[in-house]
Amino acid sequence: MKTLVIPALIALIYFLLATNSILYKSSTTDEKYHLIRGVMALKTGDLRINQHHPYLFNVIPAIPTALNKDVKIPSLKLDEWKYADKDNLANIFFDLNGGRGDFEKKVLNPSRILMISINASFLIAYYLIIQKRFRTRVASISSLMLAFSPTYIAHSRLVTTDAPAAITIFLASIALYDVLKEKNINKKKIALFAVLAFVAILTKYTAFMIAPIWAFILFLFVSKRSNGGSMKKILHATKTVFVIIAAWGILLTAAYRFHFNTLEEMTYGNPYKIESREGNFDLIRRTYGDRAANIAIYLYKDFKWPFPQYVNGFMENVLLHNYTGHGTFLLGHFSQKGWWYYFPFAYFTKETLITVGLSVLSTFFYLGYKIRETFKIKKLRWPELALWAIFLPAATIIILAMKSSINLGVRHILPTYPLIFLLISILISAISLKSKYLDYAVGTLLAISIFMTLQIHPNYIEYFNEFVGGPQNGYLYLRDSNLDWYQDKILDLNFVRDNEVYGISQNIEDLKEGNARFFRVDKDTLYGNPSNASQEMLKLKKLVDTGKVAIVGTIENTGFVLYTEGVKL
Repeated sequence: MKTLVIPALIALIYFLLATNSILYKSSTTDEKYHLIRGVMALKTGDLRINQHHPYLFNVIPAIPTALNKDVKIPSLKLDEWKYADKDNLANIFFDLNGGRGDFEKKVLNPSRILMISINASFLIAYYLIIQKRFRTRVASISSLMLAFSPTYIAHSRLVTTDAPAAITIFLASIALYDVLKEKNINKKKIALFAVLAFVAILTKYTAFMIAPIWAFILFLFVSKRSNGGSMKKILHATKTVFVIIAAWGILLTAAYRFHFNTLEEMTYGNPYKIESREGNFDLIRRTYGDRAANIAIYLYKDFKWPFPQYVNGFMENVLLHNYTGHGTFLLGHFSQKGWWYYFPFAYFTKETLITVGLSVLSTFFYLGYKIRETFKIKKLRWPELALWAIFLPAATIIILAMKSSINLGVRHILPTYPLIFLLISILISAISLKSKYLDYAVGTLLAISIFMTLQIHPNYIEYFNEFVGGPQNGYLYLRDSNLDWYQDKILDLNFVRDNEVYGISQNIEDLKEGNARFFRVDKDTLYGNPSNASQEMLKLKKLVDTGKVAIVGTIENTGFVLYTEGVKL
């Protein structure tokens, strides 16, 4: 029982902070899309709109919603369902259940609390797993860093797949670590790793992309631990990895109900998607020639894929999305393709300065001491190499993110957090073991870091550290889900109520026609890319800058309510 006291206390505080901070927050941009996919899968058994992400953690958070008899779901007779139009179907679902304010209370918040409960349970498991393998000191440091990370609190409260991916990828990596710690090949532990890795693969495409790394590490281990000559070792390792990959394929096929379909069939006759695919083939033909285009057309129109929703989602949401890029913002600049240093910058500005400092300190410690120690050893031992099961998945995710054209937020590297914080804690613990005073210093720094996180409560998405001047300056450096993910739209309603005004418009035409005195605008829109702003918005910005339009309220750190009486655009 004593062992459970510390992790239970950490999990309880996390649960209270996360729950208290999310109940009055608006539905963020992606939540309704995730939720409708899970609800419709549970209600109909049809996975037609589950093509943007693997469906496991769309379905699990949707359980409270599916069981709620008062929740209304869109009609299956709608064209949006027929054509698998997930976005418009989500908007209909949102409106059917009361829209802003009512949707969160009636539909979304129970699912959010379920997600928070899952993450709180994981924090207990995280501590116990690490304590068993790396001592109490390491478990305490890593658990505190994770539980009180502003980014982790911010996104683990939401009905999205970022935090679930962090959980499942960590569990699979630790299972592989346990395999590598064995002196002999332990088939039961290998089987456990394979099952946990499959769960991760069914959670987010991030896990699918690091599955080859897991397989490669396992191949090296089995080839080393097998009996016989070199060729026999390689054949045994190849067989083991092949069986696991085949098992993943069979399990995915079963998870997607043994459907074998072409990718063209996955459009469900949606005219927009069909037109978009034809444009993709033309692009391939112009870029790579007729042969490549013909192969692509065959794979799209004729080849019957297993788990076709999964394959189509990976093609659309990862491959094509990465090729076309996504509009993003960094350090005052806009780009469609992003920057290689986007995610390192996001991490170093979106985590507390203490966490950043411990990250840098542990890295220098490793480079300064561990490498020199390693070169003194003629042959590395497997218990030490086992740490690569933790390091390589995290490093792979970060490298892939840095090469990606999809720079939408630090949440995209959230799956690395449990792994990174564990590695940092192992190294920091090794430093503090050299002196009890260093141990006290680490404890003090962690306490300060927790205090920094608590200061932003309940606005964790908007957190920026002092390196960039805090949350009030965040919009100058990063946007999108780093700052304003529409999490504070409910505050618009509160402003209307508290100030006894008739309403707040977001339609620039209402201001031009004199139908609105109050105008809600987020900082992205008002101080966004001038080339993408309307002339009216540029005029409004000029009036705000010159003081002719008053900022009468702020929407936390993400936007303004403007008073425009007497001003004509």
